Parts: sequence; C-alpha cells; structure tokens
Amino acid sequence: MAHRLILALLVPIALAGCSSAASPAPSSGLPSPVAASSVGASGSPAASADPASVARGFVDALSRGDDVAAQSFEDAAMLAAAPAAKLGQLWTQLVSQYGAFQAIGDIAATTQPAGTVVTVQCAFAQATLPLLVTVTGAGKVGGLHAGTPQPAASPGATSSPAAYVNPGSFEDTAVTVGT
Repeated sequence: MAHRLILALLVPIALAGCSSAASPAPSSGLPSPVAASSVGASGSPAASADPASVARGFVDALSRGDDVAAQSFEDAAMLAAAPAAKLGQLWTQLVSQYGAFQAIGDIAATTQPAGTVVTVQCAFAQATLPLLVTVTGAGKVGGLHAGTPQPAASPGATSSPAAYVNPGSFEDTAVTVGT
C-alpha cells in the first residue's frame, strides 16, 4: 500500500520530467556515465550546472525539510507537478516508510538524450533508497523517481531462538549417509 502511495506521488513528478526535456543532442543512443563519486553539496542550482551537484543539492534540501530551497532547483514543468508543499509531502512519506533519513551516499550520473539522470543513494534507518533525479541541460531538476529500496544492513545482527525453544533438548549426532 505504501509503495502505491509513493508511486502515486512520483508519477506526476516523473511525467513532468518527461515533458520538460530540452532538445536532445545527437547521441549514439547509449547512456554515457559521468564521474560523480565525490560531489560536494551545492547551495543553489545556479551555483553549479554540474548535474551531480544539482541533484545532491536538491536531495540535501529535501532531507533538511527545506522544501522552498528544493523547489528552487526545479524547472517549470517539475514546479507545476511538484511545488514545495508536494515535495515536503513526498519526503514525509519516504521517511514514514523507510525510517529516519541518515545520509546521502554514492552519487552516479548517466547522460541521456533528455538530460542527465543522477542516482543519489539515500540511507534511511530501514533501507537505502536510490533517488533518480533528472537534471536538464539548463541545470534544473526536471524529474524525480524512486528506485528499488535495499534493506538496511543490521551490524552485528544475530538470530536468537524463540523464547519457547529449550536448547538443552537438542543433541548433536554424527551421521554417515552411504558407504
């Protein structure tokens, strides 16, 4: 049910990303990766047209709850589909589904004809969720999609038997099968 709600919130945003594509540059049709493994935070979309910095700044603003700052990264079509209030609603839904936001992880960018798709790994308490942020040629956020979440690793997690299990009632016995 929660996936449907997030999907319902992201579909209009995704459609905005599709409609705001700039005229594509000639391409071989294959995505080309853009190095972005260590990207610093950007204060505003105008500060840097680097797609990875724009995407990081956008997600950083969302994670701080600064919906107005996040909105300032958007192009016109994205702004129409997801104004500040809707961005805040989306982030609240992510936090309620995946737990408290912890950190921005790895960032990778892939150039597409309609812009650059930047994957921003977001660590939440219960999962790591890749957010795919489409950045237009003008350096604005034109789309936002949620990737497939991966459960958060539990350091040192061990399973313990249920309360009704009596470990003393078990016996190890060596058995040979076959000859």
